Amino acid sequence: MLNLVAGRTGSGKSGKCITEFNAYIQRSGAADAYAYFFVPEQYTMLTERRLLDYQKAEGFKIQGLIGHEVLNFKRFSYRILSTYGGDATEPLCECGKIMMLTSALENLSGKLKYFSGLSERPGEIARLLSLLEEFGKYDVTWKLLGGLETGDVYLDRKLRDLGLILQEYQAMKKDRFTDENDVFERMLNHIRKNEFFRGRSVWIDSFTGFTSKEFELITLMLRQCRKVTVTLCTDLRGEPAFECTDNTFRRLKDLAERNGIPCSVVNLSADPESNRSKYGNSSLFYLEQALPTLRGAAEKRSAQQITLAECHGPYDEVVRCARQIRRLHDTGSAEYRHIAVALRNVEGYDVMIKAVFKKYGIPFYIDDKKMLDNNPLIKTILGILSILADDWQIKDVLECLKSGILNFGADSDRMENYILKKGLRGRRRWKKESEEFCALFFSELDALTASFSNCKTIKEVCVAFSLFFSKWEFRQTMEALSEDLRDSSQPELSEEYSRIWNIVMEVIEQVVLFLGGLPVHGAADAAGKLLRLLSAGFSQYKIGFLPSSIDSVQIMNIERSRSGEVKALFLLGANEGILPSHFADDGILRDQERELLKKHRVELADDSGAKASKENYYIYAALSLPSDFLEISWPLEDISGKEMKPSPVILRKIRNVFPHISICRQPQAERHLSEKSPDTAVRIAGQTNLDLLKLKGVFHTTVSRIESYYKCPFSYLLSYGLRLRPREEAALELYDLGTVLHEIVNEASDHLFLLPRGAADLAQCREIVEGVYETVAAKMRFADTELSGRETHALERIKKYAAAAFFHVKKQLDAGSFSVCGFEVPFDDTDHSILRPIVLKPSAETPFLEKISVTGRIDRYDIMEENGKKYVRVIDYKSAPVTLSDREIQAGIKLQLLTYLNAVLDSYPKGTAYPGGALYFKFGDDITTVKSHLSCAPAKDSEKQFAMNGFVLDDRCVLDGMTGGSETGVIGGRRLSGGGISFAGSKMLKSEEEFQTMRQWAYANIQNAAAQIAEGNYPIAPSPYADPPPCRYCNMRPICANCADS
Repeated sequence: MLNLVAGRTGSGKSGKCITEFNAYIQRSGAADAYAYFFVPEQYTMLTERRLLDYQKAEGFKIQGLIGHEVLNFKRFSYRILSTYGGDATEPLCECGKIMMLTSALENLSGKLKYFSGLSERPGEIARLLSLLEEFGKYDVTWKLLGGLETGDVYLDRKLRDLGLILQEYQAMKKDRFTDENDVFERMLNHIRKNEFFRGRSVWIDSFTGFTSKEFELITLMLRQCRKVTVTLCTDLRGEPAFECTDNTFRRLKDLAERNGIPCSVVNLSADPESNRSKYGNSSLFYLEQALPTLRGAAEKRSAQQITLAECHGPYDEVVRCARQIRRLHDTGSAEYRHIAVALRNVEGYDVMIKAVFKKYGIPFYIDDKKMLDNNPLIKTILGILSILADDWQIKDVLECLKSGILNFGADSDRMENYILKKGLRGRRRWKKESEEFCALFFSELDALTASFSNCKTIKEVCVAFSLFFSKWEFRQTMEALSEDLRDSSQPELSEEYSRIWNIVMEVIEQVVLFLGGLPVHGAADAAGKLLRLLSAGFSQYKIGFLPSSIDSVQIMNIERSRSGEVKALFLLGANEGILPSHFADDGILRDQERELLKKHRVELADDSGAKASKENYYIYAALSLPSDFLEISWPLEDISGKEMKPSPVILRKIRNVFPHISICRQPQAERHLSEKSPDTAVRIAGQTNLDLLKLKGVFHTTVSRIESYYKCPFSYLLSYGLRLRPREEAALELYDLGTVLHEIVNEASDHLFLLPRGAADLAQCREIVEGVYETVAAKMRFADTELSGRETHALERIKKYAAAAFFHVKKQLDAGSFSVCGFEVPFDDTDHSILRPIVLKPSAETPFLEKISVTGRIDRYDIMEENGKKYVRVIDYKSAPVTLSDREIQAGIKLQLLTYLNAVLDSYPKGTAYPGGALYFKFGDDITTVKSHLSCAPAKDSEKQFAMNGFVLDDRCVLDGMTGGSETGVIGGRRLSGGGISFAGSKMLKSEEEFQTMRQWAYANIQNAAAQIAEGNYPIAPSPYADPPPCRYCNMRPICANCADS
């Protein structure tokens, strides 16, 4: 008899099974009447505990399962084979499967049309293996695939190839190896032959669906058992959230009818109030009632103990969650074992959860299996092979060194800095290297290269590699690491390290077993092939761990939501595209092809549409799980700073029931700060600050540093107080290109004095640039670095930019009446400086600060004499687009031009020099864009690219002195039909009074910044007026972790 028990969360389905199962145990005595309780793999321990807790609570005289068992289908299959005997074939591990499939693809080389060359792509092989296993679970044979005619030419070609692959794979496996599908099939045969379930009773609980083979097992149960009870989470009302379980319900019912088995249906949710007793909080009960449907609740209620939280980033989200968990535990609201954290992607949060929960003293258990790609031994092995296969690339070398397995200890950090600084890449460069540890590293790997060069097959390569492991004592290293971690607070990591060596050797053995005869040609080919094979093998392993304590918070994927008692649930990462998850149609068999196969009665697993439908069920199961407290949170950006949005599906479901629920938003001041730092204020003690800044009465600074303080005081502290610097790397960075461009124009500018007015053309400018380039390049930090082809091309492009920029500098000077007074003009206390530093008194009395001395270097300043007055024009060269506004000057983030102007004007007697302009000269288009590649000939619109911007005195003689009255390529403007240039409406024009006001702003901002710095005030406060935002390109961002606007 089939007994179908339907009901929603909390209606008592599992409880009914436990009661019936325990009652059966008390009644039965004969061994042939043993009962079986089937649950998903992750629920076996929980179900056993609940069965025993029930027995104890009810005071049973006989306690324990006494031969009756709680099993999952996989465990049951092996139990049957151990009872009736299996065969002599060897079990095939996950790695063995992928190696066998790779070998099968090698054997079929030349016969495959659609899947040719697949053996070279480990990721595709893993997907193909998954499909072959799916064929096994759904009884799809190679004969069926080869004989199908679907009418789709591409699908038929694909199916024929799949048929050949499946045939070869099964032929290699036949009579030698056994996988899980074979075990399941043999189990079914034993049950048919021996009528194992005859007279027994079975309970099947907490499943949402079954594969074809599992349905076949259930069919045998129905034919042999006295009673089969199956529970399904549904209310039988056809609600969207229960679509997957409703389909399973219908199929089980049809199965019973086809086999003539009586079927009874018990709907525990026939009464909508049946599960009210589960919820200690009425709000959660009303939420559970409304979740399965798309309709809103008829009665709008307040959301007590339901919280929506918006956090800035994932780390903030985990910190908030940890604080709430501690609050619930410390106030006695819930024990740790009654608290759960649910996520759609556990791996994206596990590192943060481990760090934060440990800090807050929260015991936890991550109910998820871990990939091995971050294990140090795996990274070392794959890194070594990558070095040999890809000719010593820097990223591969650093991967090896940073793993810690090669026993370089603290020297690995020094080696890393040295390698990056020198830009060591390529075996040829490494062979010449004389640095002690680098030379040792190279000699060892070069010896391995020589060993690989002598190998003819993959088997010989594996032997040579294993000898390398022994020489470097990889096994002993992992054992020592595991032992060190055993007594620490990281028992899971200790267990992983203790198991990893056996996994590595198992993968290598499987490579030798199935692909040992694969030929190799040279060291690079040998390393490349072994790299692909090992990568594919390691990808098949996942490590799971048992909880170290019963009283611990469970961290789980929403697909594995447990059915135990959960009082409080925290749902993290409720973002759009993640919850519900978006399933891309990127499998080997697309959704359209699966639908076509279904029409030909070939049933396979869920397509992306069915998976998306199942997401609704997972969301329902997670949100309806807690009885007392629910918090749903989401970050506004991911760990890399990319913007994220909250899940509209989740918000809609909650607001359908609780339309007035508010969202707890994280205050800006609390973002990325611990509870010990409730605001962004950072203050350095007086004497410490004086020592850092070396203040002794005079505060020596530059305008760039002052601007840096206004952009972000904390970044200023790190850069100029603590003097932190980015690690020096040989790679040619974007700022290097800007520096080269700037220096070339400066060096070439000396030739301006030698060229007569109007004499230069672009070709001549290119000759001048070529002449000064070597001098400039010799002074750059990459001068001794061997540049890549791409970097060399970038520098060649920069020379073209420089030639074009130099041409327009000359053209702009020729157009007007301003004459160059100097390039790279310093204003400081040195003897050769013609301009003196700007000396100011502090804005307020500050101890240890008597005066402020501002020094710097002006790219260029020009003078024009007209009507007995001298007009000063200061120009700063920029390699990227830049603007200037009153607001930016007042905010202190753009003081450079006005400070330069002050430095020049202050050097003249009062009343003899006047501001003419403060301008930026941009070197053409933005050098960061690919399309900004200048041609050798000046384009008609190139003037616009090089036109200066900033502020100009609103005086006709000054404007004509810059433009010659007709040249719009200097500072813009509109050429009039009758001659001349109109600047009507231009924001660049400023009166003499406005210039004076802006100059005073510059002075005042310098004084104010100096006073704040002297007092030790360094808040984490990026300026809201800066564009781009200061955090976007800040080198110090990893330290403060501030993401105010990235």
